Amino acid sequence: MDALNMAFIVNLSGFPGLYLKKSLANIQDNAPIRIDLFLNIDFELIDDADFTEQNEKLIADAVAQGVIGLKVYKSLGLTEKDRDGNRIAIDDPRLDPI
Repeated sequence: MDALNMAFIVNLSGFPGLYLKKSLANIQDNAPIRIDLFLNIDFELIDDADFTEQNEKLIADAVAQGVIGLKVYKSLGLTEKDRDGNRIAIDDPRLDPI
């Protein structure tokens, strides 16, 4: 990073679960003031009754662990679909709480 004159970078690939835990530990152990992490959400379960609550908890827990943002991949609006086979729009009301 120094050779490239890079002071700070953000890893946008904060997949929930073990990967997130390991990524945060790696950052903390190696470059806690130079690298940070965003969280990713899986939209495949948007039709589940607890989708909103699960993701609100996921986000709150991730922030408490040190995640600094949310990365929404372009698959939302392009390829992500609900149970009826409809594309999940970026302004889908089911995503409003998130």
